[in-house]
Amino acid sequence: MRAASEVAHTIPLESGRTGAAAPGTQAARRSAISGEKEGAASATGGGMMQQSFTIPQQSFPGLNEIIKAAKAHPMAYSSMKKDWGEVVAFWIRKAKLKPMRGPVSIHFEWVEKNGRRDPDNIRAGSKFALDALVKAKIIPNDNMKTIWGMADSYRVDKANHRVVVTLTQVEMGCD
Repeated sequence: MRAASEVAHTIPLESGRTGAAAPGTQAARRSAISGEKEGAASATGGGMMQQSFTIPQQSFPGLNEIIKAAKAHPMAYSSMKKDWGEVVAFWIRKAKLKPMRGPVSIHFEWVEKNGRRDPDNIRAGSKFALDALVKAKIIPNDNMKTIWGMADSYRVDKANHRVVVTLTQVEMGCD
C-alpha cells in the first residue's frame, strides 16, 4: 500500500530486456494501458517513461453530481471544473511531474471509501484530471493524438481512499 507521501514515481521502462514486449507492438500497448510494469531500465538505457501521482483522501464528483450541477446553474459545472482542476494541479505540482510528449496511456486507480458508486459514475472524474494535466503542460492535449488509451481499476479502502493516476509514454513503432 502506498503512503500518501509517496505521490510521484518517474520510472523509465525497459523496452529491450528479455521477455519484455517490444515498443510499438500490440503487447507493449496492452501492457502500457493495463498499467503493468515491465521493470526498471538502467541509467543509460532508454525506454518508456512512466509517472504517477496520488490525490489522497479524495473522491472526485461522479457523473451524477456533474449532471446535477450542470442542470442547477449554467456556471455550476464551470465552477466545479475549476475547483477540482486546482485540487489536481496541486498534486501534480507536488509530484513534480515532467512534461510528456504524446502518445501516452493513462491508468486511473479509483480507491473509494465505500462501494456505493458505480464504476461508470466514478470514471467521469477523469475529465478533471485530464484537463489539469493539459493545463499544467504535462501532456500537450487530451485528444486522441495524445491519449493513446485509458484504463481504470476500482477498489475500496475506507482508511485510505484516493485516486492514483499513472501516465505511461507509449513508443509507437512498426508491429
